[in-house]
Amino acid sequence: MRRKFLCLAVLIVGSAPASSISLQAQTVTQPKEVAVTIDDLPLNGPQFEAGRLRAMTDKILAAINKHQIPVVGFVNESLLQVPGETDARVAILKAWADGGVELGNHTFSHLGFKDASLNEYQDDFLRGEVVTRRLLKQKGQKVRYFRHPFLQLGPTRELEQSFESFIAERGYKIAPVTVDVMDWMILSAYADARAQGDGEMAKRVSDEYLKFAERKFDFCEQVATELFGHPIKHILLLHANQAVRLHAALDRAGAPNQLSLFAVASMAALTDESSWIATPSSGSFYENITS
Repeated sequence: MRRKFLCLAVLIVGSAPASSISLQAQTVTQPKEVAVTIDDLPLNGPQFEAGRLRAMTDKILAAINKHQIPVVGFVNESLLQVPGETDARVAILKAWADGGVELGNHTFSHLGFKDASLNEYQDDFLRGEVVTRRLLKQKGQKVRYFRHPFLQLGPTRELEQSFESFIAERGYKIAPVTVDVMDWMILSAYADARAQGDGEMAKRVSDEYLKFAERKFDFCEQVATELFGHPIKHILLLHANQAVRLHAALDRAGAPNQLSLFAVASMAALTDESSWIATPSSGSFYENITS
């Protein structure tokens, strides 16, 4: 059981505030293969006005389009319901879809499964697909993926299986995570530096976190190789916030091989029933398997 917590332990001990992430390639013969996912659309963390949100979104989408990255973005539709801004925020969510990002369901209110009954969780799931489903229908698409908020599976195997059966009937698959660089955890430090006009501190936050994210990614690759006996295709978790300067990060990294989530989300090793354990707090795939 000790192995499953190593990724999280290294993250906590080595964490530093930041504004960008990198997927810099290791000096190995086999390149990284990564599916990129972004949670909490349209805006993770402290909320700000729609004009600024649109500018942030445009920068992220510019990076995605420049590097031709297939991305799935997971939506919390409660974040659309801001008085006086609902139409503008729906338009911003549509911009994600128009920009080539596939939209997924992240529940309506970012509800943790451990804090809800099965019926409450299912209801929040259904509320969380109303606008998303409508936007995708206009493009001839369907919602295909769900991600648990906080990465919390059901508190028992039976509840989780019941929920997964419920969403499978609606055409959904669960989207797991193999690499979580926890950009949300450093957002406040970056936002504070920006708010105070402290460019030097914002750069320091960015640079230090960039180093950390690279180490975290490399470490998770190492753990995965030890667990499976070979490298695996990864699913990276990011969040829709001002701390993720995706454009600069991918320019620096040289953009490793990007995969669609469809190419890796069905990995049997990530969904084997024998590996299930309850997840009362957030955690990546490595924290959700037994040794």
